[in-house]
Amino acid sequence: MEHRAWVLLAAAALLRFLLMGIGLYHDQNSRLKYTDVDYQVFRDGARNMAQVNPHAQTGAFPLWGKLLFGACDLLCGALLWKLLVLRGSNGLWSGLWLMNPLVLAISTRGSCDALQGVLVLATLLLLQNEAAPQLHRIGTDLMPTKQAKTVSSRTEIRTGSERLRPLEAQTGSSRVFGASVLFGLAVHMRLYPITYSLPIVLSLGLDQNSGNRNVNKRNTSGKGHNQWRSSSALQILNRFFSKDMLIFAVGSASVFLSLGLIFYYMYGEQFLNQWLLYHLSRKDIRHNFSPFFYLLYLSSDPGVEKGVMSSALGLTLLLPQLLLLIAASFAFRSDLPFCCYVHTHILVSFNKICTSQYFVWYVCFLPLVCARLSLSLTRAFVLLFLWFLGQALWLLPAYLLEFESVNSFFFIWTASLFFLIINCIILGQIITHYTPLQNTFTAGKWLRHKTD
Repeated sequence: MEHRAWVLLAAAALLRFLLMGIGLYHDQNSRLKYTDVDYQVFRDGARNMAQVNPHAQTGAFPLWGKLLFGACDLLCGALLWKLLVLRGSNGLWSGLWLMNPLVLAISTRGSCDALQGVLVLATLLLLQNEAAPQLHRIGTDLMPTKQAKTVSSRTEIRTGSERLRPLEAQTGSSRVFGASVLFGLAVHMRLYPITYSLPIVLSLGLDQNSGNRNVNKRNTSGKGHNQWRSSSALQILNRFFSKDMLIFAVGSASVFLSLGLIFYYMYGEQFLNQWLLYHLSRKDIRHNFSPFFYLLYLSSDPGVEKGVMSSALGLTLLLPQLLLLIAASFAFRSDLPFCCYVHTHILVSFNKICTSQYFVWYVCFLPLVCARLSLSLTRAFVLLFLWFLGQALWLLPAYLLEFESVNSFFFIWTASLFFLIINCIILGQIITHYTPLQNTFTAGKWLRHKTD
């Protein structure tokens, strides 16, 4: 990485050390703790796994766990820098993560979201490395002339019509397998990245085969490269599957299932319930930005019949997410980082549970997205102001409920609806003003069209 990257990382590390020290002092001298309650859960869980007395030193807050999460925070920044440069953007955009007040607070309070971000971003980096030559070609084409010449002089450009040497093809498959291992681990740690499976598989399967056809076949009729000829069922299936897609699917599924079986063998039903089944029946009626919390609150009434109603409610809450995620997968699969951002924004906004920590899930993609946005500064500030306004309007009735015991559920629900509308507006504006970067195989098709 460049000298500027190390300076940015050093400044970010210094800020995190400072906040950890302030938090340690605050925890020792204030009744309202700076450290998140989840950090104590991590410590107790680690102590139980190590078979140490779970009741020993429960009042202490050692910094080693926070140092681990802080290091992951910095590693996220380094991965973002590499991804940005790989995509032809300025690496300094990674400062949106490294210097973000929300990210600083979440990691130094003891939340593990940065660890999840490392796994997801590393997965994308391995997949994007497969596309590096073509991504640089398109990235330089979109840059100003002087900047494009500078990047082109540093990077070996290969067109989409060039065949990979055997060693290069083997390296590409190794990257895909490495990405599948990291992705399986990411889904094991937290389930939400599983939604990225569809766009990744579509990119490695459908788009790769489509790109290969366009590069390696001449259309003698002159009617374009995208028309599919009638063929057998086997040929049709072959259009949707590729070697890389199968490697990724089998690799990630194997890691996910293997880890699940190992820990189930070690800890039994308790692990299965707390790892997976708990999320299916989870109902948070407080500290929840989602407008669906009110339905959960009403359905939690002891007088309400559970059974069929609970199942119908769960399906109703799942359908909007599912439909939007499928549509986004097909619409934005050619730019995986952006597609993952859209997926995460949809998932967080329309999920039945939504807390402040969930915002970090899509904030880690913001540097990659903002680097390719054509939003005016005024419009960007207005959207940011609306996002904070929505949270402020929610926090007021939530405070009255939590600390003053005022029945303000209806007002919280109204504020949650308003916040959902704001998030939809923000996502719509980002999609409208984003300049997509095509993936490897679409890039190959683009280059062929340009050269023909």
